[in-house]
Amino acid sequence: MAFITSQWLKGNPLTNKPSDPVGVRLKASSRRDNWMLDNAVVATIYATKSPADDYQAVFLTVPDIDTLLPVLTPNADASVQRATALSSLLPLDAPDFLRFLEEVFAARATNSSKGARVSR
Repeated sequence: MAFITSQWLKGNPLTNKPSDPVGVRLKASSRRDNWMLDNAVVATIYATKSPADDYQAVFLTVPDIDTLLPVLTPNADASVQRATALSSLLPLDAPDFLRFLEEVFAARATNSSKGARVSR
């Protein structure tokens, strides 16, 4: 279960504590209508308190997703991380894929030389 504030809050979201968070279930969709296409929306997150309840929606553009994924992906289960990596890497052509692997091996070598544990 996720949580959402029950009202709009003022101030800095990184320093203010939310007031009275409400438990919600989240669902994501990539279905797009004309308004979404016109506004460059590529995904929507829906929050509901129960399946038959009212909902709130957050409409995401590519820059929004680019901001969120670096925070969300490392905190996901390993199976979700692997599925995300697979779906991201499959479309790459061979030269881009090899460049990516070079970056991975270089980063792993740097991390292991600094004593950081590389998880599998």
